[in-house]
Amino acid sequence: MTLTGIGTSQQSDGPFVPIIELSRATKLYDRRPVLSEISLLVEGGMATALIGRNGSGKSTLLSILAGLTKLSSGIIVRSGRRGATGYAPEAFPGLKMSAEHYLLSMARIAGLASAEAEARMAELLEIFHLEEFRRQRMDGFSKGMLQKVNLIQSLIARPQLLLLYEPMSGLDLPAQHALIGHLKELKRGGTGLYSPSMSRRRLKLWLTTYMSCMLAERLQPSIAKRKCG
Repeated sequence: MTLTGIGTSQQSDGPFVPIIELSRATKLYDRRPVLSEISLLVEGGMATALIGRNGSGKSTLLSILAGLTKLSSGIIVRSGRRGATGYAPEAFPGLKMSAEHYLLSMARIAGLASAEAEARMAELLEIFHLEEFRRQRMDGFSKGMLQKVNLIQSLIARPQLLLLYEPMSGLDLPAQHALIGHLKELKRGGTGLYSPSMSRRRLKLWLTTYMSCMLAERLQPSIAKRKCG
């Protein structure tokens, strides 16, 4: 994926703080380039919608930013605090454990104390209307309920950088509005937001959080130009 342009309609209530910088980043799979010499700066307080079709490298880029995938070549510099990235991947399995057990475990891994983890989990479960299901096993959850748990685990530590893959997928309308409201709050607090999107409808929802658009090769640039100016 080669970047062809970056929008400048980003907004923030404070100065941008560098979190991650990629320089000439390349990722190969079976000697085939998925990402080719990408350079970008990820900053706190800025929201970016990464737009591209299937196979354009969006998932790979998010995985690299999350620290789950290594570059084949290039440089990545992380300036943010350790453990400060929240990541909601494309697929979240129905685990054979309760949502409560899983979320508290993820909060502890992120470094939250027990009382803080319990309070933050309860806050997010209420926001996403999952409080009554907290002690139920997730292998019986619907797709929408699993997506809510996926989002909650990414949000629970109030990350400095939030990477969300198609976060609206599977969510009902109230949950979408709840998510957007919470993301606006995090962004005002300095969290950087990155999310890929293929759907025009979902892109429009994301742009209500004042996102800029990063255009990818193989995408129809006219869509982004209309939405992002």
